[in-house]
Amino acid sequence: MNSKTRSKNGIIRAGQMKRSGRISLTKKTMIISSKKAIVCACTIVTAVAIFRNGTIPILLEMYAKAQNSPKVASERKTAPEQQPKAISPQYTPSAEAWQALESLTHNQNVWIRQLIGCESGGRPAAINPKDLDGTPSYGLLEFKPETFYGFAKQYAIQVASFMDPNKQVVILTNMIKDHENINWFTQFPACVAKYGQPPAN
Repeated sequence: MNSKTRSKNGIIRAGQMKRSGRISLTKKTMIISSKKAIVCACTIVTAVAIFRNGTIPILLEMYAKAQNSPKVASERKTAPEQQPKAISPQYTPSAEAWQALESLTHNQNVWIRQLIGCESGGRPAAINPKDLDGTPSYGLLEFKPETFYGFAKQYAIQVASFMDPNKQVVILTNMIKDHENINWFTQFPACVAKYGQPPAN
């Protein structure tokens, strides 16, 4: 009897221990859940307080003003979308010339590179002492001085020296846009015979 009783008591104790263990775990879970709920509630209260006090709108306003400041606006305006790339080992276009080239199509730019290579080998200081008509031509595109200044005046381009490669490129881009009014075989006879006239687009 005693042993059975002890056995039963032992079973009862074990059951009690399991039940008490479950109760303890449940209490701990409830405590942890309560703490999380308190933290979340505090966070929400803090966020609401910040919004009511106008802190967030103030920060957003400060950010907007910083983005619209003259310095930032100036940097955005002056920052080039793409840096000029060399057309030849001896010549990299200026920002003005590069912008003029960028206003043309890809095919027209390919033609310009071919023309530059044909006329001067990509050398801005090139001089042909005797062109097909017996007179000299100069520079990256082998312009004759009277031709260079004539087109500069026609397209209202301010120039100094007819040897300026960037101004020669700018004049050429204007000529391509004025394609139908240019006698290309007269301007670049040998190279146009080799590569044809510039593409219309």
